[in-house]
Amino acid sequence: MNEKDSLKRIFDYQREFDRKLGWNVYENLSTTRDIVDYMQLTVLKFAEEVGEIAQEVRRILRDKKQYDPEAFKQELADIFVYLIQASMALKMDLAQEYYEKMKMNEQRFLK
Repeated sequence: MNEKDSLKRIFDYQREFDRKLGWNVYENLSTTRDIVDYMQLTVLKFAEEVGEIAQEVRRILRDKKQYDPEAFKQELADIFVYLIQASMALKMDLAQEYYEKMKMNEQRFLK
């Protein structure tokens, strides 16, 4: 199985999970305003998860809490879920967009 097939399976799994819970609102966005509102909500979710990562860093550095990679992994996984959902809202092929972006980055940074 190649990377794109693996990512497709992840997207399919997320879509089915979301449908079971009624979280699949991204499938019914019909106007530009709907999409923009959904992206606004997604940005807030991203910010919340990044904030939780920042809190974990603070606990480790300031409060001398034991480093626990699981705390970081959980928050990054949450961000990945929201990224998948946002990609589906845009009917985006995330794998294709990733490879196109990396080609641009290669041209930009590997001169």
